[in-house]
Amino acid sequence: MRKSILFLAAVAMMFVFASCGGNSPKDAAESYAEMVKAQDYEGIADMMAFPDDMSKEDKDAAKALFVSLAKEKMSKEIESREGIDKYEIGEEKISEDGKTAEVSITFYFKDGSKEEDSVDLELVDDEWKLPYMK
Repeated sequence: MRKSILFLAAVAMMFVFASCGGNSPKDAAESYAEMVKAQDYEGIADMMAFPDDMSKEDKDAAKALFVSLAKEKMSKEIESREGIDKYEIGEEKISEDGKTAEVSITFYFKDGSKEEDSVDLELVDDEWKLPYMK
């Protein structure tokens, strides 16, 4: 499961949340965790923002790839642990320049197991979002 969560986190970090971000890193992490719990990959894809110079076709392809990979990898792993029961947003570390942050998240699964992870974020247009990786 850890590899799958790390895989999804790596894939997700390629993208930026548009309206999912929040006024604080914890708000953005909360939105991310809620969508992971709900397995709402289409919702995540609908909220992604991309660089201004990225074509609509490339954005659509990236969204479709994200949804496909998330459904293929993450859903199976979540289901193998009987689903996510709850999550806990942990420590928020904001960089000195205030432009990046890291927030820890612990997912608790219905089979009694848990997974600790973290989300890297950057401040874009006054919202905390997952950074797009080129």
